[in-house]
Amino acid sequence: GRGTIFEQTIYDMTNGTYRSEVLSVLAVVGPGGIGKTTFTQHLYNDKRIEEHFPVRVWVCVSTNFDVVKLTQEILNCILAVENEESSRANETTNLDQLQKTVAQRLKSKRFLVVLDDIWKCNSESEWKNLLSPFTKGETKGNMVFVTTRFPNIAQVVKTTKPIKLQGLEPDEFWEFFQACIFGDTGVELEQHDLIDTAKEIAKKLKCSPLAAKTVGRLLKNNLSREHWVEVLERKEWENQKNEDDIMPALKISYDYLPFHLKKCFSYCALFPEDHKFDVLEITRLWIAIGITDSSGENREVNDTRSRYLDELVDNGFLMKGDDNYVMHDLLHELSQFVSSEECINISGSCFRADSIPPSIRHLSINIEGKLNEDYERELDKLKKRIDVRNLRTLMFFGEYN
Repeated sequence: GRGTIFEQTIYDMTNGTYRSEVLSVLAVVGPGGIGKTTFTQHLYNDKRIEEHFPVRVWVCVSTNFDVVKLTQEILNCILAVENEESSRANETTNLDQLQKTVAQRLKSKRFLVVLDDIWKCNSESEWKNLLSPFTKGETKGNMVFVTTRFPNIAQVVKTTKPIKLQGLEPDEFWEFFQACIFGDTGVELEQHDLIDTAKEIAKKLKCSPLAAKTVGRLLKNNLSREHWVEVLERKEWENQKNEDDIMPALKISYDYLPFHLKKCFSYCALFPEDHKFDVLEITRLWIAIGITDSSGENREVNDTRSRYLDELVDNGFLMKGDDNYVMHDLLHELSQFVSSEECINISGSCFRADSIPPSIRHLSINIEGKLNEDYERELDKLKKRIDVRNLRTLMFFGEYN
Protein backbone atom coordinates (compact mmCIF):
# COMPACT_ATOMS: atom_id res chain seq x y z
CA GLY A 1 0.00 0.00 0.00
CA ARG A 2 2.98 2.33 -0.03
CA GLY A 3 4.32 1.55 -3.50
CA THR A 4 4.14 5.02 -5.06
CA ILE A 5 5.72 6.93 -2.17
CA PHE A 6 8.28 4.14 -1.70
CA GLU A 7 9.54 4.32 -5.29
CA GLN A 8 9.55 8.13 -5.25
CA THR A 9 11.63 8.16 -2.05
CA ILE A 10 14.15 5.67 -3.49
CA TYR A 11 14.47 7.82 -6.61
CA ASP A 12 14.93 11.02 -4.55
CA MET A 13 17.62 9.33 -2.43
CA THR A 14 19.61 7.82 -5.27
CA ASN A 15 19.07 10.07 -8.29
CA GLY A 16 16.97 13.07 -7.39
CA THR A 17 16.38 15.73 -4.78
CA TYR A 18 18.86 14.70 -2.10
CA ARG A 19 21.79 13.61 -4.24
CA SER A 20 23.29 17.10 -4.57
CA GLU A 21 23.08 17.96 -0.84
CA VAL A 22 25.90 17.28 1.65
CA LEU A 23 23.33 16.11 4.23
CA SER A 24 19.55 15.77 4.05
CA VAL A 25 17.32 14.89 7.00
CA LEU A 26 14.06 13.19 6.05
CA ALA A 27 11.42 12.57 8.74
CA VAL A 28 8.81 9.83 8.46
CA VAL A 29 5.96 10.83 10.76
CA GLY A 30 2.68 9.15 11.67
CA PRO A 31 0.72 7.59 14.55
CA GLY A 32 1.87 4.43 16.34
CA GLY A 33 1.33 1.15 14.47
CA ILE A 34 0.94 2.83 11.08
CA GLY A 35 4.12 1.27 9.58
CA LYS A 36 6.84 3.96 9.85
CA THR A 37 9.54 1.52 10.93
CA THR A 38 8.41 -1.15 8.44
CA PHE A 39 8.42 1.38 5.59
CA THR A 40 11.92 2.52 6.57
CA GLN A 41 13.19 -1.07 6.95
CA HIS A 42 12.10 -1.85 3.38
CA LEU A 43 13.95 1.24 2.15
CA TYR A 44 17.03 0.42 4.22
CA ASN A 45 17.21 -3.13 2.85
CA ASP A 46 16.41 -2.30 -0.78
CA LYS A 47 19.28 -3.33 -3.10
CA ARG A 48 19.32 0.10 -4.76
CA ILE A 49 19.87 1.73 -1.36
CA GLU A 50 22.52 -0.83 -0.37
CA GLU A 51 24.46 -0.08 -3.55
CA HIS A 52 24.10 3.70 -3.22
CA PHE A 53 25.14 3.97 0.45
CA PRO A 54 28.36 2.06 1.32
CA VAL A 55 27.71 2.79 5.03
CA ARG A 56 24.25 2.20 6.51
CA VAL A 57 23.54 2.65 10.23
CA TRP A 58 20.34 1.86 12.15
CA VAL A 59 19.88 3.11 15.73
CA CYS A 60 16.70 2.82 17.81
CA VAL A 61 16.32 6.03 19.86
CA SER A 62 12.97 5.75 21.69
CA THR A 63 12.60 7.92 24.81
CA ASN A 64 16.30 8.29 25.61
CA PHE A 65 17.77 11.08 23.49
CA ASP A 66 21.33 11.14 24.84
CA VAL A 67 23.83 12.58 22.34
CA VAL A 68 26.83 10.71 23.79
CA LYS A 69 25.11 7.31 23.87
CA LEU A 70 23.62 7.77 20.40
CA THR A 71 27.02 8.77 19.00
CA GLN A 72 28.56 5.68 20.62
CA GLU A 73 25.89 3.47 19.01
CA ILE A 74 26.40 5.10 15.61
CA LEU A 75 30.16 4.56 15.86
CA ASN A 76 29.60 0.93 16.91
CA CYS A 77 27.51 0.38 13.78
CA ILE A 78 30.12 2.02 11.54
CA LEU A 79 32.87 -0.16 13.03
CA ALA A 80 30.70 -3.26 12.55
CA VAL A 81 30.23 -2.36 8.85
CA GLU A 82 34.02 -2.19 8.56
CA ASN A 83 34.40 -5.52 10.44
CA GLU A 84 36.18 -3.93 13.36
CA GLU A 85 35.71 -4.55 17.07
CA SER A 86 32.59 -2.49 17.82
CA SER A 87 33.10 -2.32 21.60
CA ARG A 88 35.87 0.21 20.98
CA ALA A 89 33.22 2.93 20.73
CA ASN A 90 32.38 2.44 24.41
CA GLU A 91 35.95 3.05 25.55
CA THR A 92 35.34 6.80 25.81
CA THR A 93 32.41 9.01 26.80
CA ASN A 94 34.19 12.11 25.48
CA LEU A 95 31.73 13.47 22.90
CA ASP A 96 34.32 15.50 21.02
CA GLN A 97 36.56 12.45 20.56
CA LEU A 98 33.63 10.26 19.53
CA GLN A 99 32.43 12.77 16.96
CA LYS A 100 35.91 13.23 15.51
CA THR A 101 36.15 9.46 15.04
CA VAL A 102 32.70 9.29 13.39
CA ALA A 103 33.55 12.21 11.07
CA GLN A 104 36.86 10.60 10.11
CA ARG A 105 35.23 7.23 9.37
CA LEU A 106 32.56 8.83 7.17
CA LYS A 107 34.80 11.41 5.51
CA SER A 108 34.92 9.87 2.04
CA LYS A 109 31.88 7.56 2.13
CA ARG A 110 28.25 8.22 1.33
CA PHE A 111 26.12 7.14 4.30
CA LEU A 112 22.55 6.58 5.46
CA VAL A 113 21.81 6.87 9.18
CA VAL A 114 18.36 5.83 10.46
CA LEU A 115 17.28 7.16 13.86
CA ASP A 116 14.18 5.11 14.57
CA ASP A 117 11.32 6.10 16.88
CA ILE A 118 12.40 9.45 18.37
CA TRP A 119 10.11 10.46 21.23
CA LYS A 120 11.83 13.60 22.38
CA CYS A 121 14.60 16.00 21.50
CA ASN A 122 15.19 18.63 24.14
CA SER A 123 16.33 21.43 21.84
CA GLU A 124 17.34 22.29 18.30
CA SER A 125 20.92 22.85 19.50
CA GLU A 126 21.04 19.31 20.93
CA TRP A 127 19.87 17.97 17.56
CA LYS A 128 22.49 19.98 15.66
CA ASN A 129 25.11 18.69 18.10
CA LEU A 130 24.19 15.09 17.22
CA LEU A 131 24.38 15.86 13.49
CA SER A 132 27.70 17.69 13.74
CA PRO A 133 30.00 14.83 12.53
CA PHE A 134 27.71 14.12 9.54
CA THR A 135 28.23 17.55 8.00
CA LYS A 136 31.99 17.31 7.50
CA GLY A 137 32.26 14.70 4.75
CA GLU A 138 33.68 15.05 1.26
CA THR A 139 30.78 13.24 -0.45
CA LYS A 140 27.29 14.45 -1.32
CA GLY A 141 23.94 12.70 -1.05
CA ASN A 142 24.28 11.68 2.62
CA MET A 143 20.99 11.03 4.42
CA VAL A 144 19.64 10.91 7.96
CA PHE A 145 16.23 9.23 8.25
CA VAL A 146 14.11 9.90 11.34
CA THR A 147 10.91 8.08 12.30
CA THR A 148 8.64 9.62 14.93
CA ARG A 149 5.04 9.79 16.08
CA PHE A 150 5.34 13.49 16.83
CA PRO A 151 4.94 16.24 14.17
CA ASN A 152 6.74 18.79 16.39
CA ILE A 153 9.87 16.59 16.38
CA ALA A 154 9.64 16.23 12.60
CA GLN A 155 9.62 20.03 12.38
CA VAL A 156 12.79 20.31 14.51
CA VAL A 157 14.84 17.69 12.65
CA LYS A 158 13.77 17.95 9.00
CA THR A 159 15.68 19.70 6.22
CA THR A 160 13.12 18.66 3.62
CA LYS A 161 9.39 17.94 3.45
CA PRO A 162 8.50 15.05 5.82
CA ILE A 163 6.80 11.85 4.68
CA LYS A 164 3.46 11.72 6.49
CA LEU A 165 2.18 8.16 6.78
CA GLN A 166 -1.50 7.67 7.50
CA GLY A 167 -3.59 4.51 7.46
CA LEU A 168 -3.60 2.40 4.31
CA GLU A 169 -6.16 3.21 1.63
CA PRO A 170 -9.43 1.32 2.42
CA ASP A 171 -9.14 -1.08 -0.55
CA GLU A 172 -5.51 -1.86 0.20
CA PHE A 173 -6.29 -2.24 3.90
CA TRP A 174 -9.10 -4.71 3.14
CA GLU A 175 -6.75 -6.80 0.99
CA PHE A 176 -4.09 -6.71 3.73
CA PHE A 177 -6.62 -7.61 6.46
CA GLN A 178 -7.73 -10.67 4.48
CA ALA A 179 -4.09 -11.72 4.07
CA CYS A 180 -3.58 -11.41 7.86
CA ILE A 181 -6.51 -13.77 8.45
CA PHE A 182 -6.03 -16.32 5.67
CA GLY A 183 -2.35 -15.95 4.81
CA ASP A 184 -1.42 -17.65 1.56
CA THR A 185 -4.27 -20.17 1.61
CA GLY A 186 -6.01 -18.57 -1.37
CA VAL A 187 -9.27 -18.25 0.61
CA GLU A 188 -10.92 -14.86 0.26
CA LEU A 189 -13.63 -13.43 2.48
CA GLU A 190 -15.75 -12.74 -0.60
CA GLN A 191 -16.20 -16.53 -0.79
CA HIS A 192 -17.00 -16.69 2.91
CA ASP A 193 -20.22 -16.13 4.83
CA LEU A 194 -18.24 -14.01 7.32
CA ILE A 195 -17.67 -11.13 4.92
CA ASP A 196 -20.17 -8.68 6.46
CA THR A 197 -18.85 -9.25 9.99
CA ALA A 198 -15.26 -8.88 8.79
CA LYS A 199 -16.03 -5.57 7.07
CA GLU A 200 -17.58 -4.21 10.27
CA ILE A 201 -14.50 -5.24 12.28
CA ALA A 202 -12.20 -3.75 9.62
CA LYS A 203 -13.89 -0.35 10.01
CA LYS A 204 -12.85 -0.30 13.67
CA LEU A 205 -9.17 -0.91 12.90
CA LYS A 206 -8.52 2.62 11.53
CA CYS A 207 -6.70 1.21 8.47
CA SER A 208 -3.75 0.46 10.79
CA PRO A 209 -1.41 -2.36 9.70
CA LEU A 210 -0.53 -3.28 13.32
CA ALA A 211 -4.22 -3.54 14.27
CA ALA A 212 -4.89 -5.64 11.16
CA LYS A 213 -2.09 -8.06 12.07
CA THR A 214 -3.09 -8.58 15.71
CA VAL A 215 -6.87 -8.76 15.17
CA GLY A 216 -6.40 -10.75 11.95
CA ARG A 217 -4.53 -13.41 13.88
CA LEU A 218 -7.24 -13.40 16.55
CA LEU A 219 -9.90 -14.09 13.89
CA LYS A 220 -7.70 -16.66 12.15
CA ASN A 221 -7.63 -18.76 15.34
CA ASN A 222 -11.39 -19.36 15.16
CA LEU A 223 -13.24 -19.08 11.84
CA SER A 224 -16.70 -19.34 13.40
CA ARG A 225 -19.44 -16.72 13.09
CA GLU A 226 -20.01 -16.76 16.87
CA HIS A 227 -16.37 -15.88 17.59
CA TRP A 228 -16.22 -13.09 15.01
CA VAL A 229 -19.53 -11.53 16.14
CA GLU A 230 -18.30 -11.68 19.74
CA VAL A 231 -15.12 -9.79 18.75
CA LEU A 232 -17.21 -7.21 16.86
CA GLU A 233 -19.51 -6.62 19.84
CA ARG A 234 -16.78 -6.19 22.47
CA LYS A 235 -17.33 -3.10 24.60
CA GLU A 236 -13.64 -2.13 24.37
CA TRP A 237 -14.31 -0.65 20.92
CA GLU A 238 -16.19 2.14 22.71
CA ASN A 239 -12.91 3.24 24.35
CA GLN A 240 -11.35 4.50 21.10
CA LYS A 241 -10.25 8.04 21.91
CA ASN A 242 -9.55 9.37 18.43
CA GLU A 243 -9.33 8.34 14.80
CA ASP A 244 -5.80 6.96 15.24
CA ASP A 245 -6.42 4.99 18.45
CA ILE A 246 -5.83 1.26 17.94
CA MET A 247 -5.21 0.38 21.60
CA PRO A 248 -8.74 -1.12 22.04
CA ALA A 249 -8.04 -3.46 19.10
CA LEU A 250 -4.80 -4.63 20.74
CA LYS A 251 -6.50 -5.00 24.14
CA ILE A 252 -9.24 -7.19 22.62
CA SER A 253 -6.59 -9.48 21.10
CA TYR A 254 -4.88 -9.66 24.51
CA ASP A 255 -8.18 -10.59 26.20
CA TYR A 256 -8.46 -13.67 23.99
CA LEU A 257 -4.99 -14.98 24.82
CA PRO A 258 -4.89 -18.12 27.00
CA PHE A 259 -4.07 -17.39 30.65
CA HIS A 260 -0.46 -18.58 30.51
CA LEU A 261 0.30 -16.30 27.55
CA LYS A 262 -1.36 -13.34 29.27
CA LYS A 263 1.02 -13.82 32.19
CA CYS A 264 4.06 -14.19 29.94
CA PHE A 265 3.12 -11.08 27.97
CA SER A 266 2.27 -8.90 30.97
CA TYR A 267 5.69 -9.38 32.58
CA CYS A 268 7.34 -8.04 29.41
CA ALA A 269 6.37 -4.65 30.90
CA LEU A 270 9.42 -4.95 33.16
CA PHE A 271 11.81 -4.67 30.24
CA PRO A 272 12.64 -1.29 28.64
CA GLU A 273 10.93 -0.24 25.43
CA ASP A 274 12.66 -1.60 22.30
CA HIS A 275 14.47 -4.21 24.40
CA LYS A 276 15.86 -7.15 22.45
CA PHE A 277 14.65 -10.18 24.39
CA ASP A 278 17.23 -12.92 24.70
CA VAL A 279 15.56 -16.33 24.95
CA LEU A 280 17.40 -17.30 28.15
CA GLU A 281 16.81 -13.91 29.74
CA ILE A 282 13.05 -13.92 29.33
CA THR A 283 12.50 -17.61 30.06
CA ARG A 284 14.58 -17.36 33.25
CA LEU A 285 12.32 -14.51 34.37
CA TRP A 286 9.27 -16.68 33.71
CA ILE A 287 10.85 -19.46 35.78
CA ALA A 288 11.75 -17.10 38.63
CA ILE A 289 8.25 -15.63 38.78
CA GLY A 290 6.72 -19.11 38.59
CA ILE A 291 4.97 -18.99 35.22
CA THR A 292 6.91 -21.95 33.85
CA ASP A 293 8.33 -25.03 35.51
CA SER A 294 11.80 -24.87 37.06
CA SER A 295 12.23 -28.63 37.48
CA GLY A 296 15.49 -29.12 35.64
CA GLU A 297 16.55 -28.35 32.11
CA ASN A 298 14.93 -31.37 30.53
CA ARG A 299 13.78 -31.28 26.92
CA GLU A 300 10.06 -31.17 27.74
CA VAL A 301 10.43 -28.08 29.98
CA ASN A 302 12.60 -26.29 27.40
CA ASP A 303 10.11 -27.14 24.65
CA THR A 304 7.30 -25.60 26.72
CA ARG A 305 9.16 -22.30 27.17
CA SER A 306 10.09 -22.20 23.49
CA ARG A 307 6.47 -22.92 22.58
CA TYR A 308 5.25 -20.00 24.73
CA LEU A 309 7.56 -17.64 22.82
CA ASP A 310 6.41 -19.05 19.48
CA GLU A 311 2.76 -18.68 20.54
CA LEU A 312 3.33 -15.01 21.43
CA VAL A 313 4.88 -14.54 17.97
CA ASP A 314 2.00 -16.41 16.29
CA ASN A 315 -0.52 -14.18 18.08
CA GLY A 316 1.33 -11.03 17.01
CA PHE A 317 2.60 -9.94 20.45
CA LEU A 318 6.30 -10.50 19.76
CA MET A 319 8.39 -10.36 16.59
CA LYS A 320 11.22 -12.81 16.03
CA GLY A 321 14.64 -11.49 15.00
CA ASP A 322 17.74 -13.46 14.03
CA ASP A 323 18.63 -14.50 17.57
CA ASN A 324 16.23 -12.53 19.76
CA TYR A 325 12.68 -11.25 20.08
CA VAL A 326 11.40 -7.67 19.94
CA MET A 327 8.09 -6.01 20.81
CA HIS A 328 6.34 -3.12 19.05
CA ASP A 329 6.22 -0.03 21.28
CA LEU A 330 2.39 0.02 21.28
CA LEU A 331 2.33 -3.59 22.47
CA HIS A 332 4.88 -2.64 25.14
CA GLU A 333 2.45 0.10 26.23
CA LEU A 334 -0.29 -2.54 26.35
CA SER A 335 1.84 -4.83 28.54
CA GLN A 336 2.38 -1.92 30.96
CA PHE A 337 -1.34 -1.15 30.97
CA VAL A 338 -2.53 -4.70 31.70
CA SER A 339 0.07 -5.23 34.46
CA SER A 340 -0.05 -1.72 35.96
CA GLU A 341 -1.22 -2.85 39.43
CA GLU A 342 1.52 -5.48 39.70
CA CYS A 343 4.50 -4.41 37.52
CA ILE A 344 6.24 -1.09 36.98
CA ASN A 345 9.18 -0.01 34.89
CA ILE A 346 10.77 3.28 35.98
CA SER A 347 12.42 4.97 33.04
CA GLY A 348 14.07 8.37 33.22
CA SER A 349 14.30 10.87 36.05
CA CYS A 350 10.80 12.32 35.73
CA PHE A 351 8.86 9.59 37.56
CA ARG A 352 6.84 10.42 40.68
CA ALA A 353 6.59 7.88 43.51
CA ASP A 354 3.06 9.02 44.41
CA SER A 355 1.78 7.84 41.02
CA ILE A 356 2.94 4.24 41.59
CA PRO A 357 0.38 1.86 43.15
CA PRO A 358 1.39 0.34 46.54
CA SER A 359 0.29 -3.05 45.14
CA ILE A 360 3.42 -3.27 42.94
CA ARG A 361 5.31 -6.55 43.39
CA HIS A 362 7.63 -6.49 40.35
CA LEU A 363 9.88 -3.46 39.79
CA SER A 364 12.47 -2.61 37.15
CA ILE A 365 14.56 0.55 36.92
CA ASN A 366 16.29 1.98 33.83
CA ILE A 367 19.18 4.23 34.77
CA GLU A 368 20.55 6.28 31.90
CA GLY A 369 22.74 9.38 32.16
CA LYS A 370 23.09 11.64 35.18
CA LEU A 371 20.57 11.37 37.99
CA ASN A 372 19.52 14.47 39.89
CA GLU A 373 18.61 14.94 43.55
CA ASP A 374 14.88 14.86 42.76
CA TYR A 375 15.29 11.36 41.36
CA GLU A 376 17.02 10.14 44.52
CA ARG A 377 14.31 11.73 46.68
CA GLU A 378 11.59 10.03 44.64
CA LEU A 379 13.37 6.67 44.99
CA ASP A 380 13.47 7.16 48.77
CA LYS A 381 9.75 7.89 48.75
CA LEU A 382 9.15 4.81 46.61
CA LYS A 383 10.88 2.55 49.15
CA LYS A 384 8.33 3.63 51.77
CA ARG A 385 5.35 3.60 49.39
CA ILE A 386 5.66 0.05 48.07
CA ASP A 387 7.57 -1.52 51.01
CA VAL A 388 10.61 -3.21 49.49
CA ARG A 389 9.99 -6.35 51.58
CA ASN A 390 6.91 -7.03 49.45
CA LEU A 391 8.83 -7.05 46.16
CA ARG A 392 9.20 -10.37 44.35
CA THR A 393 11.26 -9.00 41.45
CA LEU A 394 13.83 -6.22 41.18
CA MET A 395 15.57 -5.61 37.85
CA PHE A 396 18.11 -2.97 36.78
CA PHE A 397 19.00 -1.82 33.29
CA GLY A 398 21.89 0.50 32.46
CA GLU A 399 24.75 1.59 34.69
CA TYR A 400 23.72 1.99 38.28
CA ASN A 401 25.16 2.77 41.71
